[in-house]
Amino acid sequence: MKAIGALLSETTAQTPRAALLPRLQRAPAVVVPLLVGLLVGLPVLALLVNSFNTAAIGQPAVYGLRNWRDAFSEPLVWEALWNSLALGLVRTAIALPLAIAFAWLIARTDMPGRSKLEILCWLGIFLPTLPLAFGWILLLDPQNGLINSFLQDRVGVSPFNIYSFWGITWVHLASTAVYYKVILLVPFFRRMSPALEEAARTSGASQLTTLWRVTLPILAPALLGIGFLSFVRSLEVFEVELLLGLPAKLYVYSTLIYDLAREQPPHYGEATAMGFVFLAILVGLAFFYQLYIRRREFTTVTGRGSRRPG
Repeated sequence: MKAIGALLSETTAQTPRAALLPRLQRAPAVVVPLLVGLLVGLPVLALLVNSFNTAAIGQPAVYGLRNWRDAFSEPLVWEALWNSLALGLVRTAIALPLAIAFAWLIARTDMPGRSKLEILCWLGIFLPTLPLAFGWILLLDPQNGLINSFLQDRVGVSPFNIYSFWGITWVHLASTAVYYKVILLVPFFRRMSPALEEAARTSGASQLTTLWRVTLPILAPALLGIGFLSFVRSLEVFEVELLLGLPAKLYVYSTLIYDLAREQPPHYGEATAMGFVFLAILVGLAFFYQLYIRRREFTTVTGRGSRRPG
């Protein structure tokens, strides 16, 4: 009887612990999104409220729509927004196919030197952008650039101008716009099972046909997400645009926000109102991505090994 009583008391003592364990396991699923929501949502809410504050700095808050009206009444704002969208779309449209090609060569072929190419892509991510921009100015300045000076002496023309739309695009493509996409794409190519590709090759499909009809559709969610990330990042950058755009009077949206925040006195309300355009674009892209994922079915089939190029 004593043994039975001891067993019952032990079972009773363990019951609350057994009931508490699933709650503790579910806690990170609740706490982490809540923490991230607070860290992201509170600053955004504060900025939204401040965008309607029309009072001067240090004065009691007065709320109205003047900041939004003043921010978007200038034609230069819409021109800068168009420049930002055009730069982002062109840069993404060029960089993403190049990144797909490099990632495919690194992860899905036995190309000699592919490991060295991957290392170079890693190094390209960590190279600072501004020194590279200064280097391209030394090379492609329309008046004193080394390449333009060489061509001017030899053939009498100076064809390159770094202070232009395509000059800004080139500097980004030559710095990080391609490399970081390659690093993001390589793991997806490596983790994808080669069974379907081998079946396509056995059926007589060429390498390019297999890439277009099999590999890219399988990787479509990853490609779409990385493409959206690339576009959003291209809207946010402003160092190169500030350095190369101002001499050509090529303004982008981020540089205008930067100028509003640096004026004396700063126009924080107008800058905040303009910044919410980027937030609206980000929310729209996230909604489209989720809609795309939900409308398609993706199934991971396991149980077979994955053979990669040696």
